[in-house]
Amino acid sequence: MVTWGENRIDIFTIDPNTNELYHTFYDGSIWQLGQSLGGYCTSRPTAVSWGVGRLDVFVRGGDAGLWHLAYNGTWSTWSSISGNTSIQAEPEAVSWGADRIDVFAWGADSSLLHKSFDGNSWTPTDGFENLGTSLAGPPKAVSDAFGSLHVVSISTEETLQHLSYTEAGGAWSPGAGFDDLGTIPN
Repeated sequence: MVTWGENRIDIFTIDPNTNELYHTFYDGSIWQLGQSLGGYCTSRPTAVSWGVGRLDVFVRGGDAGLWHLAYNGTWSTWSSISGNTSIQAEPEAVSWGADRIDVFAWGADSSLLHKSFDGNSWTPTDGFENLGTSLAGPPKAVSDAFGSLHVVSISTEETLQHLSYTEAGGAWSPGAGFDDLGTIPN
């Protein structure tokens, strides 16, 4: 579920029988139900908006790759943006402002994968930036200010781990590995 502004709610679901993506939205006065957007989704979708009238949806596809669908007045066609890299489970997407999306995924090799969009193109253009290994599940991310990101995940040692990024600093912190936030209580 995502919103691009006042009186707008967009919900994305997967049909368990066909694995197609469906879109439902509220425009401030009425719900529009069940528009099929196609695709073959093998994870829950994640959606982000970086401006009024702009939606970006990400899923793990039938080929275990990261697939993307965009709305900017009309829906784009589905596009694979992961190259030959496989991901596990659902991806995570976040935006810190106009023309900016950061996507994170749990790699098949337990790595934290990252890709960013600047309004024109994806970086890296093929595949992902590898931010480290030892994930035991999909990452979650948040932006707490323009140019600032935080990513958390569960490690293979069952601890909570954290990475942060600031555009001003231009680098991920800590420089190597993750901040260890401690053992997760049972």
